[in-house]
Amino acid sequence: MRFSGNSLAQWTDYIEAQHPSTIELGLDRMSVVATRLALPATKGTATGKVILVAGSNGKGTSIAILEQFSLLQKCSTFSYTSPHIHSFNERIRYMGKPVEDLLLIKAFNAVENARFFSVKLNQDQKTAEFEETPLTFFEFTTLAAMWIEDYFKPEISLYEVGLGGRLDATNILQPDACLISSISLDHTDWLGETIDEIAYEKVSIARKDTPIVFGDFDFPDKAYQQVEELKANLYKIGKHFSIQALKSHEKTSKANLFKYCLCRTTQNNEELTFDCPTSVHPYNLASACFISQQFLNFKIDSAMVEKASKQLFLPGRFQAMPQFGQVYLDVSHNLQAIEELQKRILTLKQPVRLVCGMLKDKIKTNILAPLDKLHVDWYLADLPSSRGATSTELNQLLTRGTMVSCYPSIEKALDSALEDGNGWGSIVVFGSFITVELAEKYLARRRKI
Repeated sequence: MRFSGNSLAQWTDYIEAQHPSTIELGLDRMSVVATRLALPATKGTATGKVILVAGSNGKGTSIAILEQFSLLQKCSTFSYTSPHIHSFNERIRYMGKPVEDLLLIKAFNAVENARFFSVKLNQDQKTAEFEETPLTFFEFTTLAAMWIEDYFKPEISLYEVGLGGRLDATNILQPDACLISSISLDHTDWLGETIDEIAYEKVSIARKDTPIVFGDFDFPDKAYQQVEELKANLYKIGKHFSIQALKSHEKTSKANLFKYCLCRTTQNNEELTFDCPTSVHPYNLASACFISQQFLNFKIDSAMVEKASKQLFLPGRFQAMPQFGQVYLDVSHNLQAIEELQKRILTLKQPVRLVCGMLKDKIKTNILAPLDKLHVDWYLADLPSSRGATSTELNQLLTRGTMVSCYPSIEKALDSALEDGNGWGSIVVFGSFITVELAEKYLARRRKI
């Protein structure tokens, strides 16, 4: 029976309950419902340009930068990312702002109607019989996002791949360009146990005669082989564009490792110099510059890069919480991201206290190894729900540390870290989107006291 909710909360609860699995990779269900919805972006007939972004880390950051460039060029802009931290609306943005509940409900209704296909009319009961297509939460919400994109008909549409690429729901799109921000071991239960297997899954968003950009250096041979097999047009950092820290520049002394950078692109051999905020990996910024210049035909200069960077809001990407001193929130949850987090931690005011909560499927033997080498105090926390790892499980991954304490919740761990620090040193809360959400809600409550 079709559902018709009156609120966004009713709809998200309903959608979550519609499929027995949180994840079920495959494009068949998506393709069936998308065809019934007649979504232009899945046929290559969208009114504007569509950019599809995959990768282990940096997908959301890359889209946020591309979004700002598009807005600064006065282009109507749509973006779809996941997951969210505060509210579902964060996932679907138009002109840089989350869409309203009413439009989301309209989109959900459209997808729900398309899930049910009239097979025949029962003459005896004079009622129609329907064939129902089951959808996972991500499939349902991705189709809703595509419906909203068609509603706005933007000039630029930016989509983040959810998991992998080849069988991800977003891969029914026909993009004008693709970006692979990075490739590392992550989601091994779904994508494979090796870098080659994961590279195959992610790079499979490539299309024949369509540009695909590699935004990192450490891509395996399998990634390049897959580009060749799919006959896509490859552009990569280090060859078609590059970026480097200007260590000798006078501003470097006032900044962290990635603060001041130089970007070179193939467009007129132009050089751009700009400040790169601590929340942004410079490779992501360089890749977004390159795509904007080469494939969106934007005229990007150094001043525009700095302006776009200053207007970025990236919740949970080394997000500073200045009301509480040197407190930072970070969603890093795989080895590559935690290696980058280590570099940022080394620039912080000492002593450093690490509040960590992770999901069970992210627990790998060496996941905390980059931080285990540091002289820090650990505040390990249980995460709620069946997916959450316990502080005891996290503790088993550590071999050293000035202090290790275990807590039943992120709130209690963060409270203890704040009390122990008393405004001195730095605190970094990390491990998952759920960890950041819980920490930010707790800090908001504490601020009101």
